[in-house]
Amino acid sequence: MRNEVTLKMKEAKKMGIVNETLDGRMTVETASRILKLSERQIYRLRRLLRAEGLGRKVRKTKKHRKRRLRKGHEGEMLFLDGSPHHWFGEDHAPCTLILACDDATGKPLAGLFREQEDRDGCFWVLAKVFKRYGLPQILYVDCASQFKTTRHGGLHSLQVTQEPTQFERAMEELGIEVIFAGSPQARGRIERMNGLFQDRLVAELARHGITTIKEANAYLQRRFIASTAKRFGVPARDPNPVWRPVSNELDLFDVLCVKAERTVANDNTISYKNVILQLYPAHGRSHFAKAKVEVRQRPDGKIRVANYMTFSLCDDILTLNVQ
Repeated sequence: MRNEVTLKMKEAKKMGIVNETLDGRMTVETASRILKLSERQIYRLRRLLRAEGLGRKVRKTKKHRKRRLRKGHEGEMLFLDGSPHHWFGEDHAPCTLILACDDATGKPLAGLFREQEDRDGCFWVLAKVFKRYGLPQILYVDCASQFKTTRHGGLHSLQVTQEPTQFERAMEELGIEVIFAGSPQARGRIERMNGLFQDRLVAELARHGITTIKEANAYLQRRFIASTAKRFGVPARDPNPVWRPVSNELDLFDVLCVKAERTVANDNTISYKNVILQLYPAHGRSHFAKAKVEVRQRPDGKIRVANYMTFSLCDDILTLNVQ
């Protein structure tokens, strides 16, 4: 039954993305990259949906090419970037501000100070955006900095084995296309936003006597993000946002996390990062020996385990105890 639910959720997500192409909110090219289908398959699915009376016919117009043109809709493309800086003045150690901005409006949407740019920090920022606004179509990662230097198993780039990283796997599960730095125009926008923050935020932190990451994060969320968005944001060319809603049943940190498969030992334990985790009876089962399970190391510090064969995004989580 749970496998059927999982398949239905996947099909619903696929049909939802294809329907956005019918409504003119997403291009066929973008949908094909997100779903890893050919454009011909996308057009075939469009015809099936139209036969069911869904979508509207979109009149084709010639694409107007213009340099430095922002995306037309809010939620169409999101920037994610880390900015290392002496945020608390030259007398204090530098730290990194991880910032997410919308391309169409230029508005900062969420930010987080960390000692350095890391995967969990990126997941925290994205979770804030996704919970408040929804899922974007595209995520643009600035690999001109830390992202580019992590090609051997780093946060976002492909590893030598060409296996997707945890970041790429999470974005694929959510149906978000990831673009690595390739556009000087787009990179310039996020760098200008970082420069704006370095000028204005540093001064405000100093004025309020803020010298710790915890205090800075509180001020950032309480005041600075909203005031900067209001002052420097611009209207999108199309007033209709294209954020995709997040299901109320989805715990984002069960996707925005590190996942690993393990086989349960005869004593109902699994080993994860040199730590033995004890699994207790649950879901009417007295033991899980030899079962395939999925370990999820979440940004909030929790470690959860789900049965690999019946896993779905809204499945129950087994209780763990660290020995």
